[in-house]
Amino acid sequence: PWRQHNAARLLAGLAKHTPGVLPALREALAEGALLAADADFERAHIGRYLRRAAVEGLGELGETGVADLLPLLDEPDEWDRHHAVVALCKARSPRAREALRGRLGDGCLATREAAARGLGAIGDAEGAALAMNDAEPR
Repeated sequence: PWRQHNAARLLAGLAKHTPGVLPALREALAEGALLAADADFERAHIGRYLRRAAVEGLGELGETGVADLLPLLDEPDEWDRHHAVVALCKARSPRAREALRGRLGDGCLATREAAARGLGAIGDAEGAALAMNDAEPR
């Protein structure tokens, strides 16, 4: 499984240069989810890293990866949501605007802050201002 993680990291780096890695990143995302649910701690740990590497690559794809990232914003794990928000920030997609605004109310402070930065990056000054008015931890 560590080889899968390393391959996903390589794909994430290549994503900046070619959208041709999208199918492999989707596969890594799915495989990571399966491993993350494994009862064996080490396999679950590797699965989480594999999944995060795939999410990073999807963000590097820009608009091409957005459709695969949006459903991850509803994950029960706060760090999975956080990494999806960070990837959407990298994508700088106007399509992500409403989804990022929705994360301004997330229970995880790091996710809320990342959503605010993402809104600023895509030019949504109003959304970023909303975040600044609600900067208190929940």
